[in-house]
Amino acid sequence: MIHKMRVDAGRFIQGIILSGFTALLLKLFWTGEIRKLVAPHMMVLLAVTVGVLIMMTAYAFLTMRCVGDECCHEHGENCGHDHDHDHRVQKIWAVLILPVVLGMAVPTQSLGTSMLSSGMYAKPANAKTVDLASVPKVKVEGASLPAKPETGSEVSMYEVMNNILIVPENYFNQRYKYTGFVYHPDGWPENRMVIMRYVMVHCAADTLPVGVTVEVEGASKYKNDTWIQIDATLSTRKSPEIDQVPPVSWYYGYEDKPVLEAHEIKIIDEPKEPYLYPFGKTGISGGN
Repeated sequence: MIHKMRVDAGRFIQGIILSGFTALLLKLFWTGEIRKLVAPHMMVLLAVTVGVLIMMTAYAFLTMRCVGDECCHEHGENCGHDHDHDHRVQKIWAVLILPVVLGMAVPTQSLGTSMLSSGMYAKPANAKTVDLASVPKVKVEGASLPAKPETGSEVSMYEVMNNILIVPENYFNQRYKYTGFVYHPDGWPENRMVIMRYVMVHCAADTLPVGVTVEVEGASKYKNDTWIQIDATLSTRKSPEIDQVPPVSWYYGYEDKPVLEAHEIKIIDEPKEPYLYPFGKTGISGGN
């Protein structure tokens, strides 16, 4: 007796979905868009995931064929199998292909200012030199102090946020370069804006907005989400309302707020790695 070979429709759909997710991850790796979704130290885990998906895909396709007497979703009325349930399961599996299609068709975007809320703010005061004796400083015992960046070098907002209460003299009245994108909270004056970036711990879902207020004539001409590099000196202003803006509220509770007085601003392309990483690019040490 010759048995007819049949295809298990459910297993076939599983194979299609698994191959779709595999292709999507490979596409994200190939284009570099994966950097907009996960931190670098998670790449090894994702690479392992791709390997597992490839094996699962191969298994699904290799086992989708069956002999006619085996349960393969093409039986008579008395086979004892719940075909309505099978069809429902197949439809549910089929729905899972939607995120794959969207992921392949729509470019991955990094987070921007649309994630933020804003409020009303007063016009900034005149520039001033910071009296270092008046700014808060936390004493650190039993550990070495952070090294002072080289004058004119680039520092990140995350570094400033972490170190400014430990070594304020390393940042106030110092001239450095800062890279980030522009954010204009509602109601801010034309000569004030925020330069910010998101800090990513593991993935885009756990990002934290970190920024510094910037004062420069014509700030309003730089639109939200425009990537810039600025050459600026860090000063302070009495602007308690800044505590209500998420990217710059990390200095919460202190009367004088850090403000960058911009000397030069250059518009740049979005970096290949738009986020900052607290564990660095290896997951071991802090990084910019």
